[in-house]
Amino acid sequence: MNIDPVCGMEVDERESPVSQFYNGRAYFFCSDACFRTFSSDPVKCLQIAAEREEAKITEERGGYFSRLIKRLGKHAEKSPPPKCH
Repeated sequence: MNIDPVCGMEVDERESPVSQFYNGRAYFFCSDACFRTFSSDPVKCLQIAAEREEAKITEERGGYFSRLIKRLGKHAEKSPPPKCH
């Protein structure tokens, strides 16, 4: 599976309606709209995609309270973590 650099959606390269080579790498898109957005400014789209991936990794690692909430389950998401003094 590949990730559409515009919207972040998973795309199967065999089923992708459009693709484009950019800087020696193939990119696959979920739609013509994402393809056109990428074609208009690939540098910006790749920068946003990198930031999205970095945010995902940071979220997965999480801080102390993020890990605590994950361990406690979904009911813990309803109440905010305690405030620091």
